[in-house]
Order: sequence, then structure tokens, then C-alpha cells
Amino acid sequence: MKAVVIILLLSTNVAFAQQTNNIKVKCLNLINEDTTILYTGINNYIKIVYGNPNDTDYTISIIGGIIKKQKNHYIINVKDPNRVTLLLKNNNSELPKTEKIFFFIKPFQPLIPMLCNTIGGHIKRNELLKEEKIILHYSKAEYLKKQFAISGFKLVYTDNEGNTKELKSNSEALTNEQKEAIESLLPEQKFYIEDVEIHDTYGNRIPSKNVAFIIDAE
Repeated sequence: MKAVVIILLLSTNVAFAQQTNNIKVKCLNLINEDTTILYTGINNYIKIVYGNPNDTDYTISIIGGIIKKQKNHYIINVKDPNRVTLLLKNNNSELPKTEKIFFFIKPFQPLIPMLCNTIGGHIKRNELLKEEKIILHYSKAEYLKKQFAISGFKLVYTDNEGNTKELKSNSEALTNEQKEAIESLLPEQKFYIEDVEIHDTYGNRIPSKNVAFIIDAE
């Protein structure tokens, strides 16, 4: 049995796996599908490509994770943050033969909402009032395909009477009510973007961070 070799390119933080004679694994939710990286905390989508279309009778199991089949791909959830190994036993072989595919594991960093291309902190009111929607910052998820949709978020602030207010948007767009709240805030007053509802192209909820902003004087 030929060993499967993983090459770690530390300068670019990328891990590639050589395919076996008969099998190649593609990670579907990565920008580079041949990058053998799994993330903790989210569903990882893989596709198994067989070199011989007539030799696809394999028993598939996993060490360090949970795998389940869904249509023409598989979903892996990481349980061991150190290493996950995919085992593929060839049922057509006269002698028991198991191919192994190893993955490089990374913690998934929650996506960060931005306003006016700013990740929290001080921001001018007049710029905020021109803003139409929140967007996402991806630098901590450099390997993931940037195909996420925002389906809602809350703007949280304290009004002039000391009451905490939560204003909901059912999309990525700032509502008129949220803009009116921003306009009413005093310089140095904080507001928060919280509970951002993000889904990937498979419909799964993706974690996000809450972010605080401070109103600057004009």
C-alpha cells in the first residue's frame, strides 16, 4: 500500500494531499478544493473522486470525526482537533486493502460584520447614515468560499432614557428604524451589531461575532 503524503507549506499555511492510485478527495467548501483542510465547528463538504469509475465499491469510515452521505457528496464534522483520517476499504480487492486520506484541521473563526468597511470602533455618523447594509470580513476564513448570505441581524443600543433597545433587520440591509436610531445617538455613544444570521450555500448556519461601534462627532 502506498502511503498518502501530506505536504505542509508553512509559508502559505496550505496543506495538500497526494491522491492515492484510485482515489482523490475534494473539499467542496474551500477555495482550492484540493486543499485538504477541515474546520472545527462547521459542516465540511467533501467529494470522493474514484480513478476507476467501475471500481467504486468502498466501505467508508472515519477516525476523529463523523461522516454522513448526502446526495453526491459527504459531510464531515471534526471531533478530534488534531487529526482526522478518512478510511476507504476496497471491497473488490482479493486482499483487504484500505486507503487513508489525512486532513489538516483548523478552528473556524466566526465571520465579522462590518459597517463602512470598519470592524467595530469609532465611526462617523454621517458615513453611517449613508451606509445601506452590513458586510462580512473574511480574513480569518481565507480558505472558505465566500458564498455566504446574511438573512438578518440586530442593532442594539441604549436610548436617551437608559433603556436597551433591539432593532431587527430581516436581511443584510439597515432598516429605516435602525438608521433613525443611529441618528439619535450622541457622540461617543455605543451601539452593537449582534446575532448576525449567516448561511452558507448549503443552508447551514455559520457562526459570527458581535461587534461594537462608537459614534464619532461630526
